[in-house]
Amino acid sequence: MTHQTPAAPAPRPAPAPPRPDTVYDVWRVSDVLSPDIRPDLSEQQAEAVLHRVAQTYDAQSGVNWDTLKDVAEDLFPQADDAVDRGAVDRDEDAEVRSTAQVSFAWTAGDVQALRPDLGPRQAMTVLHEALHRLDAAVGMNNVTLREHADTLYPQRQRRTHSTHSTHRGA
Repeated sequence: MTHQTPAAPAPRPAPAPPRPDTVYDVWRVSDVLSPDIRPDLSEQQAEAVLHRVAQTYDAQSGVNWDTLKDVAEDLFPQADDAVDRGAVDRDEDAEVRSTAQVSFAWTAGDVQALRPDLGPRQAMTVLHEALHRLDAAVGMNNVTLREHADTLYPQRQRRTHSTHSTHRGA
């Protein structure tokens, strides 16, 4: 009787190389399981939350802690008693094994759609600044990108020439 070694799992395809005109807003299972979101979920439940976030993504609001909390609550409502909902008693220092994540790509073109007056380099500067200053409570979205663009590159106020006629009585 010969003993056969199980076949190794097929390798995952390599992720596409990053594009030079793109930044990525990445959310992981560990974000969903953080004390600020829903540490009571299992890793599989957290993966389901990320999957739903990816399905329902809206660039206007983006992804932030509230998004994750709301989706987690929709999928896995919290009961009054943690035992009733099958909560996971997770050690805060426990390692998250799941590598599931979702990422949202933002390109220079996205910034230029918000601010057509910016060139590609300026748009990338806006993206890098937004990523550098990313606040997970707010997230990256069209509003925050526009705010960063306006801070870095204030728009000139257009001057309107109006003729004021003064009417002098006789």
